[in-house]
Amino acid sequence: MLDSIKNLSKKIFLNMPVLFAISILFMDLVAILAPILAHFGFTGVAHAIYFIYQFLCHQRPWRSLHLFDYQVAWCTRDTFIYLSMGFSAIAVVLFKIRGVKWYIALISLLPFAIDGTIQLIAEFVGLTGGQEVFFYASTNFNRMLTGSIFGTGAGLWLFSLLAETLDEEFEDNLRKNKIKPNKKKNILTFFSIVVICFLFYIGLVQIWNLTSEKYKPSGLLDNVRYFPGYNYEDVKGGAHGV
Repeated sequence: MLDSIKNLSKKIFLNMPVLFAISILFMDLVAILAPILAHFGFTGVAHAIYFIYQFLCHQRPWRSLHLFDYQVAWCTRDTFIYLSMGFSAIAVVLFKIRGVKWYIALISLLPFAIDGTIQLIAEFVGLTGGQEVFFYASTNFNRMLTGSIFGTGAGLWLFSLLAETLDEEFEDNLRKNKIKPNKKKNILTFFSIVVICFLFYIGLVQIWNLTSEKYKPSGLLDNVRYFPGYNYEDVKGGAHGV
């Protein structure tokens, strides 16, 4: 009995990246399910999801994707940060991604940080100056792209590091210089995940367009800057929930 428990514990420990992947993707799925549940009358469940997710995201409607005229439970950037991180965890397990350096996560953060910081400054300057249109605002497409790049880079580094810690044989061979990380495979995996996220985004935007009447995307990429009170209704965070 004791041996069985030890073996089970070891299996769970060795499959931690898989468990993280399942958890992260489940969180993302729940966020996307919230508007669908709201549309089909499960308002109590949908409301609970929106309420919980408000502590994880600002939930501004003009920065969120919609389904059936209800917003996804968190913004576009957060949706694709977690989606790409979940895909990264899966890739680490399936393709045995190892040796991703910490600076990959840092470099991947830069587009997100630049886009978000400029947007924050523009919003502050615009609001203090009483302006309706700020000198910069990101778009849902940009949020998807920067979120996917960051989530992929951070995810590959974090989960490959975790996998290396759990993989005693890899660590031993690495110390003995018997193996070297496959940089080409790592780079290919990185860009593949970003492309998959891009295709997922395109599909989600098309479903948004087909299912919504009042709040629709601007086009295939929804690459338009929205300004509340100018070309988008002035609403608070989470207003397109239930």
